Amino acid sequence: MMAKTGLLLSVTALTLAGCAHKPIDVTGCDLPLSALSTPPPPPGLEAVGAAPSAYEAAIATALAPPTTESPQPDRAPAQRPVSLFLSGGGQNGAFGAGFVDAWRAGGGGSLPAFRVVTGISTGALIGTTVFTGHSDRAVAGYTIGSEADLVDVKARGLVARIREGAAGTLDPLRRRLATTLDDTLMGEIAAADAAGRKFFVGVVDAREGEAYAVDMTALASRWAAAEPAARLRIRQCYVEALVASSSVPLAAPPVYIDGRMLVDGGMRFGVFRAAEANGAALARSQAAAQRGVAPASFVIVNGTLAVERQCPFAANKDGTCPASGTLRDWDLLDLGLRSVDILTNQVYRFSADAAAAAGTGFVRIEPDARGHVFNGRSCADWRTLDQADRPPPVQFHKREMLCLIDYGRARSQAAKWWERN
Repeated sequence: MMAKTGLLLSVTALTLAGCAHKPIDVTGCDLPLSALSTPPPPPGLEAVGAAPSAYEAAIATALAPPTTESPQPDRAPAQRPVSLFLSGGGQNGAFGAGFVDAWRAGGGGSLPAFRVVTGISTGALIGTTVFTGHSDRAVAGYTIGSEADLVDVKARGLVARIREGAAGTLDPLRRRLATTLDDTLMGEIAAADAAGRKFFVGVVDAREGEAYAVDMTALASRWAAAEPAARLRIRQCYVEALVASSSVPLAAPPVYIDGRMLVDGGMRFGVFRAAEANGAALARSQAAAQRGVAPASFVIVNGTLAVERQCPFAANKDGTCPASGTLRDWDLLDLGLRSVDILTNQVYRFSADAAAAAGTGFVRIEPDARGHVFNGRSCADWRTLDQADRPPPVQFHKREMLCLIDYGRARSQAAKWWERN
């Protein structure tokens, strides 16, 4: 018996060894990176006012309010700087896209000229278009004909995923982003940078284990100043940074840029937290000292901050969970993915708590989302219909995403953030 077990382990080891993957490295990007993993101050020194990091200083500069010490009667009141935190959350980014689009509609057809926008994972995908005021494009990004519009599913079982390295590739998303990021949009992002506005996305260097903020506005400015031939590569670097921020391990391959193995920023932060919160706090203190207009910060969490319960029993033929029955089988992939979900959820809770404490407005998907009615069916019903497709979707449920867009709009209409800009 032991001999057979040893033989099985040897065969398995050889199989796994044969499944190593060669990196495809995108070079020449020189991404404008800032470390996010700054150590916390010693206990009791939080209010002493240690010098801010370069990244925090950049946030504070972008949020620096206009002074109002000598108001002019013929001038409109100064607008306060507004920042927006966008969390990760996969397909739940549809909620954030719908929420911001209704914010735009409620604000008379335009969004605030955000001084700072940060995005993690799906929030990074929303961020580019929202930062430039095009929330309709964000909604379009989550309106798909099938999952194949965003991901090329390569593997569904354990052995297949080991062989492929992930459930699928994000090549369809790459192509979609390359189309969205036309010259006009890249120019708008570069112009925002020239005006002192900033858009950052979060990534994690899997080899280092550290999180970084990528200054996408600086990258766009580099594109604007480049010759036409160089612009193609810089645009590719921009797209790759967005894809890297969205590449969840086991679900999608890592993205290599200039030798760095980059993965989903949500492995470290659900939303940008301490750095931006500290930068915003610094800007508020500057506003008080200068009698300026204090900045406002808004947080959108594209998730419930709860781990979805799994059915412990083998599902019925229609996909529903029975009240009792045969216990559901488990395998290494199932347990591994579930563990990632639980650990990532805890990271998101910590990040969201810190961001909410510093925010003017905070919203997340609530449990009532499953019961939200869109076109005569609840979001839960739409998901069931999606799961009935053959093959069923792995990550992106096209009908449920439309329902989440509508749910986001409804929540935004109730929150009325346009009255708090």
